[in-house]
Amino acid sequence: MYTGVTTVAGIFVARLLGPDGYGVYTLTFLVPSILLLFVGFGVNIAVTRYVAYYLSSGDVERAKSVTRTATSFLLLFGILLSAVNFFGASYFVDVLLHRPGLVPFVQVASFFIVGATVAQSATSIFIGWGSMVELSAFTVLQAILKLVLTVGLILAGFGVLGAAVGHVLSYLVEGALATLFLYLAHMRPWSRPSNTFFADTRMMLGYGFPLFAGGIVSGLASQYVTIILAAIATNSVIGYYQAALNVTTAMSVVSGAVTNALSRSFATLHGLSGDTSLAFSYAVRYVSLILTPVVFFLIAAAGPLFDLVYGPSYSQGVMLLQLLAISSLPVAIGHTVLSPFLNGVGKSRITMLISLASAVVLAVAGFFFAVSLGLGAQGIMVAFLLSNLAMTVPGLLLAGSYLGVRLPLKPLAGIVVAAFVAWLAILLLPLGGLPSAVALTIDFVVFTIVYLTFVPLVGGIDGDDIARLSIAGEALGPARKILTLTLRYEGRMLALARRLRGAPTSGTNRAEFVQRSET
Repeated sequence: MYTGVTTVAGIFVARLLGPDGYGVYTLTFLVPSILLLFVGFGVNIAVTRYVAYYLSSGDVERAKSVTRTATSFLLLFGILLSAVNFFGASYFVDVLLHRPGLVPFVQVASFFIVGATVAQSATSIFIGWGSMVELSAFTVLQAILKLVLTVGLILAGFGVLGAAVGHVLSYLVEGALATLFLYLAHMRPWSRPSNTFFADTRMMLGYGFPLFAGGIVSGLASQYVTIILAAIATNSVIGYYQAALNVTTAMSVVSGAVTNALSRSFATLHGLSGDTSLAFSYAVRYVSLILTPVVFFLIAAAGPLFDLVYGPSYSQGVMLLQLLAISSLPVAIGHTVLSPFLNGVGKSRITMLISLASAVVLAVAGFFFAVSLGLGAQGIMVAFLLSNLAMTVPGLLLAGSYLGVRLPLKPLAGIVVAAFVAWLAILLLPLGGLPSAVALTIDFVVFTIVYLTFVPLVGGIDGDDIARLSIAGEALGPARKILTLTLRYEGRMLALARRLRGAPTSGTNRAEFVQRSET
């Protein structure tokens, strides 16, 4: 639901403001987003691991102590950086954005830093405590607030300023309510020994700072490419660029949710001395099964999708969306899973190294392709691809050398082949004269059927996978029915594949899989 509401909010804001106004709105939050990278020196990352770790060992009071410390530390940090942004807005806008008229907007966005800091802190703590339902509720609340406030203020005539205020207020309200809930649920009583705050802070900084160092360089590199665009491109081009990024919001949110869930899962498994290498292999396989077809679908259906979402005025952003989707292809080999795995097993220094490599490549390639070669926003997208590869490939090699992990190459290859065949299928469809909504619907239906048909035939999924996903899907609630129907279809295609190969048609059923796993 969060993904849907957030996507709708972004679409409304972009359409109501137009490419030029949406470019201004994007630049308004550039400086605060850069300062937000400095929050906590890694404490917001470390709190997830230590809460999960202490809970897995039965030390609930220690988990509460870490929760209290992280909340206090991050709140103070957020207030400090908000003040820096507010009083330094004139300087930042002049040096980085080259648009003096944005100073009032950037000052309003200062309060976004406090709200986002508290919201991020609450998110990390919720994950550590395993409170995923509560986390979902508060993130959905933030998305609804953003939709109502930004759209309402724009329609009331406040334009870009109204959109900025609505965005800021959504984070402030969510952060305050989530923190209050956490206090009542996990931080009472507040009384503690006088040295607990400093001891907990030192512990979390020791673990989180290497991740912070790698993450901040990576984050700065990402913001740096926007700064490059601010210097060489018009507000409208920046609007196209941000619109393309927004279309991938669903994939980004899914990736973020997977990352957060896996971080806790790997940390808990590590605390229980479980087989984290095997868990990594399964995680890569199933994340690729979901995200790889999304990437290929975005590449093929970018035209009707962009036209339907933003209208003809944003047509110049279609190529940017296609290039952005291509840059996400490393998700097929574990890009999304790598960092939470390394962090969860305590190898944060490796995460730092690969993040640094990714950031350097992004900064250098971004300037080279966008400025030196004059490709502008298209050059930034090429730099994103190279950056993602620079993180994924060395990360997998290091994880293999030091942690013994191995990629499940055969099923991953099958997933990519199935997604490629589905891409070809909709690419060859003669839908040129149809309305965007109709063309996009046909594209989606055809792509889904072709992908689900071919992925078992080419070895992307097997009987054990079907049984394992069936068991995991019991916690999905209403979505379980869709998963059940999908897996049933996959089972039939798998049986067909066995017949074509002349193998026995009886696969692993759920009961056999459970019995074999327990044995």
